[in-house]
Amino acid sequence: MKRKQEEPITPALPPPKCLLCGEHTATSPAGFQQLYPQEDADPVSLDWWECGACKAWFVYPVPEPAVIERYWSTVAWLDPKQESDIATGKGALNRRILNKLSSCMAPARLLDFGCNFGRFLCMAREAGWTATGFEPNKRAAEVACSKGFDVHCGWFLEHAVFPDEYFSAIIATDSFYYAWDPSSTLRLFYRLLKPGGVLAMRLSNKRVVLGIVRALTPSGLTRDATISGILQAQFHSISIDQLTKILRRLGFDRIAFEPRAMTVRAAVMNAQMRAAYLVADLVHIATLSMVNLSPGVLLYARKN
Repeated sequence: MKRKQEEPITPALPPPKCLLCGEHTATSPAGFQQLYPQEDADPVSLDWWECGACKAWFVYPVPEPAVIERYWSTVAWLDPKQESDIATGKGALNRRILNKLSSCMAPARLLDFGCNFGRFLCMAREAGWTATGFEPNKRAAEVACSKGFDVHCGWFLEHAVFPDEYFSAIIATDSFYYAWDPSSTLRLFYRLLKPGGVLAMRLSNKRVVLGIVRALTPSGLTRDATISGILQAQFHSISIDQLTKILRRLGFDRIAFEPRAMTVRAAVMNAQMRAAYLVADLVHIATLSMVNLSPGVLLYARKN
């Protein structure tokens, strides 16, 4: 590591607005730097900020494509050799999403934002959907294309130039928190959906836990490493209550969060994660579903 424990954090210039809620309000350093893994190199330190309005945390400036591509070489979910195992772990979650969609609409056009190797696209096609993908990783996009899908490869969804109100459903499974400009991405999701269309996202629900860790851990490399491990390279984190408010302002309604959105089977999950889900379940029951601390949640939101 380049930075020593006792060295102060020297963040970049503050962002002009919150990248989650879009408010031009006071932002301040979040008190840590993210250690962003790189293939065959030391991690890159990313500056994190906190919004004074929605209390979201986010990276600014976001890393350049070359930095992200070097990170991609370190992760299992972009390794073609592990595609089958990872897809098997997500199979139940994907069926859960498709069953939810089928309960409220007939199959039509669907966009998978961050489609990876196209396994969800295949399941959607089998369920009768006309599925389209968007994927920034060129190798993964090529594999998805080889399965017979229209997949747009690029860094910006708006460059795909889809017509407004084109899709009946947009799916973002573990991909939204990698968006460079999440506020703009949510606005674009809304614009691309037909009236009555549904946005479905699997999200990591970590903002409360991250706040507790920050409060209990002294600033420095130990805090940076601990929070970086929890974040797992995502670029922003916001509570589900605040995300709900943002979605409502955009025009979404019928916003619901479902707990226990696991991407691996409980039987193969590590003990720490199983315990986190168990505690979250108990809290959810004890509070009559008022408090949702589940590490993974499914969000559904309908466009007015």
